[in-house]
Amino acid sequence: MPWSKDKPPKGTDKMKPHQLAACISAANSTLAKTKDEGEAMRACFGAAGKLGYKPQSSKAAGEEIVEMVKGISRIRIVYRGKP
Repeated sequence: MPWSKDKPPKGTDKMKPHQLAACISAANSTLAKTKDEGEAMRACFGAAGKLGYKPQSSKAAGEEIVEMVKGISRIRIVYRGKP
């Protein structure tokens, strides 16, 4: 799904405005090219990281990311091999 300032990716609530803007831009660009939300999220956090963003290291934040990745994996399995 394309993201925006009003509908940002999960896990970006602690980003500064300039980091969030870079994150959203990178995520949407990557998603358009690859159609892969996992790659888009990696691009998002990578772009924000270049601007000084350091993700939370709490267990809860890690668990949320793991659940998000599991959800994306389930979607891939369900749609694999279908047009």
